[in-house]
Amino acid sequence: MPRTCLACSHHEREAIDKALATGEPLRNIAKRVSLSPAGLLRHKNHVAQAIVKASEKREEQLGDNLLDEMRRVQRKAWELLARTESEGDHRASIVRFVGPDDEPERESP
Repeated sequence: MPRTCLACSHHEREAIDKALATGEPLRNIAKRVSLSPAGLLRHKNHVAQAIVKASEKREEQLGDNLLDEMRRVQRKAWELLARTESEGDHRASIVRFVGPDDEPERESP
């Protein structure tokens, strides 16, 4: 009869899985939760697919957060530009949004 995985039945299972998903060294996790690095490696091998999915989800959430922040900054920039234009303050007109295919104009020597 196969032996039950000690990490799966450990009271800190969630913390163990999270540490494995973030790539924390096995020896550090083992020391913290009083399990052997070999036992953690066996656990990691049989829950590898779940760990990969958790890691992908974390990266996706990070990307979504960055995109949301970029959109917020862009909205604020457009609001500020609209306000300065409506107030007749054309000092902001020197601001130019440069796209990936554009290069800023340069003066020739």
